[in-house]
Amino acid sequence: MLRMTRRGAALLLVAACGGGVADRLRDAPITEVRHRGFRTDLPDSDRGNAVFDDAVFSADGAFLVTQHHLGGLRVWDGHTGTRLSHLNPARDGNEPWIVDGATARYVSRRQGQAGLALFDLRTGAVAAVIPEPADSPAVMLGLGPAGSVVIARPGVIEIWSLDSATRRASLVSPYPRERYRPSCTGGVFATYNDKKCWELSPKGRWLAMAVTPDQPPNARSRFALLDLQALTTVNVTPPDSVGDSHLAAFAFSDDERLLAIGTDRGVWIRDLAEGKWVSHASGQHRRNALLGAMGFADSGARLVVLGDQMQVSTIEVATGHVLGRIEPPTDDWEGIFRMSRDGSRVVLYHFTSDILEVIDGRTSKRTGWICPFFCNSRHNPVPVSFVLSPDGRTVAAAHRYGAGLWNPTSDRLIMPLNDSTLPPRRPR
Repeated sequence: MLRMTRRGAALLLVAACGGGVADRLRDAPITEVRHRGFRTDLPDSDRGNAVFDDAVFSADGAFLVTQHHLGGLRVWDGHTGTRLSHLNPARDGNEPWIVDGATARYVSRRQGQAGLALFDLRTGAVAAVIPEPADSPAVMLGLGPAGSVVIARPGVIEIWSLDSATRRASLVSPYPRERYRPSCTGGVFATYNDKKCWELSPKGRWLAMAVTPDQPPNARSRFALLDLQALTTVNVTPPDSVGDSHLAAFAFSDDERLLAIGTDRGVWIRDLAEGKWVSHASGQHRRNALLGAMGFADSGARLVVLGDQMQVSTIEVATGHVLGRIEPPTDDWEGIFRMSRDGSRVVLYHFTSDILEVIDGRTSKRTGWICPFFCNSRHNPVPVSFVLSPDGRTVAAAHRYGAGLWNPTSDRLIMPLNDSTLPPRRPR
């Protein structure tokens, strides 16, 4: 990294992107960029007090929901950062976020009460409750077709309306209840990958599921594809998968035509309309050859994948060829990966350098950095919680020094996230 004063580093980071030193800084390897301490271009009044540990945007970008470390959820306007409501569910940190912008619903359990509550995002009130017998607890899987939520009970998959909490349909589960796990990434560390053992397609028609048997040791993951409209299930087996390959992640294209299955050995892409395999990308990537599908970009023409040690690659769907790749240096390879819903942008949080790296999902080329109030290098970092908007144009980021919405193109603070019900930020 460039060695400079704390003030000089901060000023360079927020400099205009037109050329000169700023361009050289943005093009430099992450180990050549020094950011020491607080950003000097932002006053304390811009350090939002609504610090969060986790967050999610609704698929339409209308709502941002954040989880505060003191308890409860805050709901914000996803575009302006205006606080809308406060929810108090009994949220398990391992359960998936289920936030629907069209119906303004958030699904979770309530504190000390049975059933899955359908919270109104605008008011925080409970609009309806999906019953949950004590002997048949549900696993929330995600949003289903047109205003519904998909849940799993022992031996059955159910679809419930988000408006009235009525059951629309059900079908037999391909796997027993005990096989659902919060994460089953087959060797891809949890900090790399927030995928589950299942994935719902963007409009909720398809549900991809996987199970990795406990016995025999190193058994191969098995895959199933559920059509939630036709209520049918088929087993899916990549044609040249090996006996001990494990699931890393699923991904669906936005039009729901393509399914990518990523394992620790490679990625297979299937055309669901034609019922055939389109292409395969092998996992010849760094040590352990890990490669997991993460998301489609460029209207399904490209797939952005996460490899071992936060390597990011863009693959041409038609051929399986790698079109672009970026690799962090060996001393800064631990961190967190996030991708926008449309695949246009990837943001990596690097633990060592404590900075957010911005990548174009279509090319896997670095486009810039985000320093959210504070960033540093080679220290014990303050972990940054962050999430991208569906269109990749906004990053909500927070740590103990502040919370706000950021422009990932210019590293500009759009709006601090402030909550009048919380204590103000302490001065630096």
